[in-house]
Amino acid sequence: MNYKFLNGNNIADDANVIKNDFEQHMDIVYIFTKSNTPLYSYIGSLEDNGINNAIMFKLKICREIKGIDLSFLRTGKEEQKLTSLSSLLSLLDGTPCNVIVNDNDRGVLADVSQQLIYIGYPLTAVNIMLRKEAKDAEKTQRFMNQINNISTAIDKAVTGIDKISAEWENSDKLPADKMKECIDLIGEASQRCQAIQEKVRKAQSVEMTIAVAASKKTGKSVIVNSMIGEEIAPTSLLLPTPNTCIYKKSPDDKYHLILNDEPNKDNVIQKKQSVFASRKDVYEILKKKFDDSVKENKPVVDMTIQYPTTGNNFESYTIFDTPGPDFAADDNHARAAREAMKVCDVAIFAIDFTKYLTDTEKEYLEKVKADFNGNQKYASLIFAINKLDQKYTDANGSKSTTYVIDFIKHQLMNLGDMYKDCIVFATSALQYYDTIHCEKEIGSEFSQLDDLYDLRKLMNGQPENIRFELQNLQNMASTYSNQMGLDKVSPADMKQYSGMPDLLSYAAYICKSKARDEIVNNITVTIDANNKALRAISQNIESIEKLINAEEDQIQRIKSVIDEYTDSVKDKLTDVVFRSELRAESAKHGSANAGANENEFRSLKLYFDNKLKTDSLSFDDIKKFTHDKITGKFTSDSNVYGEIFKATPHN
Repeated sequence: MNYKFLNGNNIADDANVIKNDFEQHMDIVYIFTKSNTPLYSYIGSLEDNGINNAIMFKLKICREIKGIDLSFLRTGKEEQKLTSLSSLLSLLDGTPCNVIVNDNDRGVLADVSQQLIYIGYPLTAVNIMLRKEAKDAEKTQRFMNQINNISTAIDKAVTGIDKISAEWENSDKLPADKMKECIDLIGEASQRCQAIQEKVRKAQSVEMTIAVAASKKTGKSVIVNSMIGEEIAPTSLLLPTPNTCIYKKSPDDKYHLILNDEPNKDNVIQKKQSVFASRKDVYEILKKKFDDSVKENKPVVDMTIQYPTTGNNFESYTIFDTPGPDFAADDNHARAAREAMKVCDVAIFAIDFTKYLTDTEKEYLEKVKADFNGNQKYASLIFAINKLDQKYTDANGSKSTTYVIDFIKHQLMNLGDMYKDCIVFATSALQYYDTIHCEKEIGSEFSQLDDLYDLRKLMNGQPENIRFELQNLQNMASTYSNQMGLDKVSPADMKQYSGMPDLLSYAAYICKSKARDEIVNNITVTIDANNKALRAISQNIESIEKLINAEEDQIQRIKSVIDEYTDSVKDKLTDVVFRSELRAESAKHGSANAGANENEFRSLKLYFDNKLKTDSLSFDDIKKFTHDKITGKFTSDSNVYGEIFKATPHN
């Protein structure tokens, strides 16, 4: 990647450098190096010094970041240590790579990612992770490599326990008190196995959820329709979303509308399902319900819409379209909107470009961000400044997308430290949706056009809604031509200029990687806890076996079932849980040895091999076990890991 530094000491000179480069058609990324001046302020100064709209539209500019600790990894290449953004840019060439933030600073991760967004570098081509996230990804992969074996083992255990349980229920050979004790144990074993079975199933088919949130009339529903690929969510300037609408792929070729009705006398939510053959039918029903809600100022019950699709990019996700906090008809509905944000795996929070950050947006956002941080879903909240096309209607406003994003990002960061890790995109969801919808409805006659400047002939014979969309696209093409100096604007250009492909690609990436890893990691910990409980049950059964003679065979059989399962999965889970607990706890306590290498881990595992044969070890277990064997009392948690390492054989 070719780049030039701009120091901002003489704005006029910097502007002349940029203009000369553009006259020579040079493709250059500019790196602004003055750390005490916001990037948006510098861009504004460039505009004041003669950088016209045409140049500003194409300008690739970002801010230098120094003093950071990054590792750059590419398949087949040695790891490289980097300390600045410019050193990273010098290595980026479009080839997939990983960038690791070694000190686990989320602010650095967000800042580096943001600068790449400014210059239009696809975040799908560079996987930027915290060191902890990289380890979590490794753990997830190790677990998933064994998931089928674990699934087989737990299914066998559930079947065996259920069979024995049925036999015991009909037995009269044991004394009543001993029979109850045995029944209670096998009942607990059955519950534990079923819990593991449930978690394994969830890991095998993790259903990711994406929520779209914003104040009313910010374009949430247009973003949702862009993800779905057709207009199902009603959109208009006057019609806000009055409830939480959940969109999922249909099990067949029809549209299903499932309404959550009021609870009955037993407080059970009733569901009413209707089936429709066409999109238009379900759309009209939704529109009427939304319209009635506005007229009557009453909330609409939450609903699920299942839609047929043959391959939109988000068909495997559940999508939540949430009501704006400034519309919710009552407090209960407002709380329901917030609950939808809590349960989702990834959320897109849309900000209206024409309003920037209103007081209502700030208040709602503060609650949402706090919820996400509280659930440790730091990477899962993505910001989108929507209605970006409106910047072209302001004669005096900046035409630089980077200016807009950087200004809003600074506004967010001024609200508090919890926003330092935010990543912001700028979008025109309507421009994107109109383009993809015309491609779908008109076909190649539209999609293969090389210029959308004049669509009058194509409008002839089209339905009214398509003519309206084509008119919008023609107007935007004219704007790009007249204001930005573009000779041609194709449908592909129109989509890219909307900013939506980058936003949607990043949202999908977060779902598939970081959010999914988070879910699977939590699953592994839950499974391990249930495995420990099962081993304890096995030991209790063994003690009962020594006290009674009757039904000895059944008692031994249940123990054998549990032991067979725990033995079969122990080696598959031990490395995953043991390794992650050591690293997490060491890092938490600030140990100098927190970044345990593979040799350290192997020696530790060897040292505790006998112990691990009977149980998995937590960090507290290790401290207790080594208390007398190594150094006596530890002065602090932070040196436990190092002391253990020093006392173990280094093989």
